[in-house]
Amino acid sequence: MFEQYLESLNIDLKKTTMLWLQANGEIERLNKSLFEKIRIAHAEGKEWKKDIRKYLVAHRSTPHITTSVRPAELLFGRKLRNNLPDLKE
Repeated sequence: MFEQYLESLNIDLKKTTMLWLQANGEIERLNKSLFEKIRIAHAEGKEWKKDIRKYLVAHRSTPHITTSVRPAELLFGRKLRNNLPDLKE
């Protein structure tokens, strides 16, 4: 029944092994960036939690290269207010 539902929506389900982090490359790249930010903040003697919050706001309010939609818009259903300028064609 589930397979029929996916087929009706033209969804191609790809099964991966649970807890196999290499299966999700996008998350791995995000984690790499987060860990790098923590290391930089620690080396500069800054509060790493504040730096992570700033990084996440910037990440969530930047349009995704594939969908051209901001992750915050997908999550909250509205635009996130921030200080980043919009680049329009």
